[in-house]
Amino acid sequence: MKSADKKTQLELIGLYKSYPKKESCAVILKEIEGERKLILSVSLYEAESILVIMEDLHLDRPLMHDLFVDFLKISNSKLMEVTLNDFSRGIFQSYMVVHTNGEDVQLTARSCDAVALAIRIGSPIFAYESVLQKASVLETVDADDEPAEGISSSTGEKELSHLRDEELKEMLRIAVDEEVYELASRIRNELLSRLKPEDK
Repeated sequence: MKSADKKTQLELIGLYKSYPKKESCAVILKEIEGERKLILSVSLYEAESILVIMEDLHLDRPLMHDLFVDFLKISNSKLMEVTLNDFSRGIFQSYMVVHTNGEDVQLTARSCDAVALAIRIGSPIFAYESVLQKASVLETVDADDEPAEGISSSTGEKELSHLRDEELKEMLRIAVDEEVYELASRIRNELLSRLKPEDK
């Protein structure tokens, strides 16, 4: 990540169950002034923590992210922003900026935790342009396109590895259009694995 790398603000637009991997979910972040999306894979626990805020649910006992928010309050600290600053080997890297004791402190955090905290507090979420270029998917709908048939999240990595880049890119577009985000994530990773080291 370059120091001059532009930051783009994102918004949380969805949380989807991943199939066939039922123990995980996909968090969808979209740039506010654009159509690019980032797909974050999270555990069921992390998904629950995000879902209770999205659906304004009330639990009998606080979750870990709720405790961290309470800690920020009693310590007179404030979460200023969350930024996804790198993407490597299918994993997003993030940091949080916390204002405490009169100064801004940068803390490395897991992206799922950082997002769960940001939506609780209303703090902005950003991604560097380099991250969006590497990992984003773009939903493009052509008026002449016909609905695709046979797109399934159960498509395996072995099947994907046999497809040409052009076929994978078309599958990626369709998967995003049909909101099959778990498959879209695996297609994206397959395309990334084919890049030369200097292109990553």
